[in-house]
Amino acid sequence: MMFFTAELVSTICQYTNKYAWMKIFETPSYSEADGSWLEVTPPEMLRFIALLIYMGIVQVPRLHMYWNTGSIYGGLLPAQIMSRKRFFSLLAFLHVSDPEVSARFFQPREAIAVDERMVKSKARSGIRQYIRDKVTKWGYKLWVLAESETGYTLQFFVYTGKRETPGPHGLAFDVVSKLCEKCLEQGYKIYMDNFYTSKHLFEHLLQCKTLACGTTRKDRRGFPGDLKETKWERKAERGDIRWVRDGNILFLQWKDRKAVNLMSTIHTANEHISAKRRQKVGNRWTERTIRKPLLVHDYNAGMLG
Repeated sequence: MMFFTAELVSTICQYTNKYAWMKIFETPSYSEADGSWLEVTPPEMLRFIALLIYMGIVQVPRLHMYWNTGSIYGGLLPAQIMSRKRFFSLLAFLHVSDPEVSARFFQPREAIAVDERMVKSKARSGIRQYIRDKVTKWGYKLWVLAESETGYTLQFFVYTGKRETPGPHGLAFDVVSKLCEKCLEQGYKIYMDNFYTSKHLFEHLLQCKTLACGTTRKDRRGFPGDLKETKWERKAERGDIRWVRDGNILFLQWKDRKAVNLMSTIHTANEHISAKRRQKVGNRWTERTIRKPLLVHDYNAGMLG
């Protein structure tokens, strides 16, 4: 109880209940028989927190397995403390701050970015991650939505690893949909890297009147076959581009040091700026000007530079 004082637990209950009442009609599977929200109390919240700590110590492949009765995981503690439905409802609505305050004091500008961050930690936890290519290699991985100009965090949630079961469209689709839920149909432009981008996601965002831009991969489903041919990449000069438009989605390849693949519902293919590049000719370094698609410039700016 050193960290979770009575005042703190009461505050968490207050804001969790407030957020639940805001969302309960959109998620009826977590509601009572009459469609209402059963408000969480401090004793129940303490049991919920205890279960989170327990799950960090006693790990199973999927969260729902803690409530299994007919498998090797039968008899674990969570089923004796709280029903599975109640646990997942609290997990969905958990809030430690007022869900309306930040929106009143800060409104993001047009460009926002989906990305991930690592919070350094050496704690012994089942959700601690190791990412080799990050500066912070060990810690908690966060999915983050931030304003592009300032880097201000608008929304985030913690990645709990493979114990979460993704929806039918995959983990990346779920992450973007959840992070950007409050930003759809409001004129925002969302930037993201090639972990998240897909033709299906961009089509979904368009249906929600939201534009998007990001790098992509040639092996991603929906990537145009005309851009997969590699002969162009070998012969193209720096600054060359080729592109295909599939409905409202622009797929573009730009040759810099190597080919860069991008997709966008914001840009057209003929928008470009000038960029300086150094190259070695014989024994001398010279500077040349090449064409750089505005799509690439905006993507770099949109992903916080």
